[in-house]
Formats: sequence, C-alpha cells, structure tokens
Amino acid sequence: MRLRPYRKHEDDARLIELVRESTDSCDSALKPDDYRLMISNRLAHELEAIDSDTSTTIIVAVADDSNEITQLANSSDMSGGKASNIVGFIKLDIVPNAVSTRPEGRISNLCVSKAFETDKISEVLIQEAHHWAQRNGVYRLTIQLSASDESAMSLYEQFHFQVASVIMDLSCAQPELQKRQ
Repeated sequence: MRLRPYRKHEDDARLIELVRESTDSCDSALKPDDYRLMISNRLAHELEAIDSDTSTTIIVAVADDSNEITQLANSSDMSGGKASNIVGFIKLDIVPNAVSTRPEGRISNLCVSKAFETDKISEVLIQEAHHWAQRNGVYRLTIQLSASDESAMSLYEQFHFQVASVIMDLSCAQPELQKRQ
C-alpha cells in the first residue's frame, strides 16, 4: 500500500463509493440507505468545491502489490476504472480556530474499504495527517466523532487525541420542548 495525493475527478467516484459502502447510520434518524446517500452526496459536493488553492487536502491509500489488489478484487466494494485500487482516504482541512484564529487542522473524513479495515490503513492515514499538520504549521488537529462511536474514539485515542469539547444537540422535530422531570 502506498499513499498519494487526491486526483480531482479521477478519484471522485471511488471516494464516494468508499463512503457509501463504509458509512453506518450511527445516530441518524434516517433510514440507513438514506443516510448513506446523504453522506455520499455531501462528499460529492465537497469534492466538486475543491480547487487548486483551497485549504483542503485529500490523501488516498492505494493498493499496489498483487496480494492487496487480489484482496480488493475479491471484496464486494470493487469499482471499475483507474481509481479502483484506492482502499482508503483521509480528508483534511485547515480552518481558523474560532477563539485564537490560529490555523487548526480538521480531519473531516477518514474512510477505509471494509476489505482492508484490519490492515492498519486507518493508522497510516492518521499518521500522515499528523505529518501534514506539521508541514502546514497547524497547531492542533481535531476530529468530530459521534459519542456512540467507541471504535473510532479508541482508534484516535491510540494516537493521543483527547476529548477537548462536548457538543450536545437537540432534535427540533419534537412538537414542544419540555424540561425532564
């Protein structure tokens, strides 16, 4: 497996397919298929918005030896085309910190093919994100996770990520807001 930069348009279909195949509905009130569609449509929109002078970087993991390519070919999430040997990616953004305005790195997407989940590709991508942050003068790297996603929290904690804030939300679909007794 090797890492390389994202290739606009050439990689788009495979990245969207990876997101669709690996997305669980988590805490969503939507049906799983609707949630997958929403997430993949959001990524498609984000990919279209990327241009050469943006603060967004995508690093892709590519299967490049015969065993990996065979493993990918035998998986159910194989797509056609030149980009089909992509087995994972990480999407990184540089954003100003709301308080200090210093540049902050944000992992906005990390996705690995289900056929390669046990191959430490996520770990390699997280390590590369750290190198990217250092190269770009980013003082902090963040990711927003669902509180119920214990496996993702465990993965990031292995790399010394810490809970720094808590976001609570309220579904506004309920007709009236009442305090719990």
